[in-house]
Amino acid sequence: MCSTTKQKIATTLRQMMACRPFDKITVKNLMDASNMKRQGFYYHFQDTRDVLLWICREELFTPLMNDRREFSEWMLLALSLLERDRQFYRRVLTAAQMEFVRELGEQVLQPRVQVLLYGEAANLDENQTFSVEFMANAMTDYYLRFVGSHKSLDLAACRKKLRYLVTQLQKFGK
Repeated sequence: MCSTTKQKIATTLRQMMACRPFDKITVKNLMDASNMKRQGFYYHFQDTRDVLLWICREELFTPLMNDRREFSEWMLLALSLLERDRQFYRRVLTAAQMEFVRELGEQVLQPRVQVLLYGEAANLDENQTFSVEFMANAMTDYYLRFVGSHKSLDLAACRKKLRYLVTQLQKFGK
């Protein structure tokens, strides 16, 4: 039941964001539109931004964190997930604080970049840590610019470019 309630609240928020700015949506508006009692909201979320975070975790970050495909294909998956619902993610960027969004992106990217550059090594030195953080930050910025752009996603061209990027990054990591 808990998951169903959370999903219903999230679905309603998505629908409302298609019609009005996020900062004009209140918990009361959201729960009225969900045909649910307001106090039920607080069993699941702290505020409407918390609902946005939950949506992003469920639909974007969790699938990426659990996916084990090769790095360039994994990055392509991330772009595809963003492309699939780009309008919504544009609204998320408008609604959320940019530093918060960057931190989330980097949390997802850093472990994958570390494995790409240095393998499963648990302890990185200061330079390696900097390299991982730098690359994850650059990739996060790329994804953010992609979401904000109106450029369509050409999967074949993107796959080719990402494979080239991975080859270059692997040379860098050695």
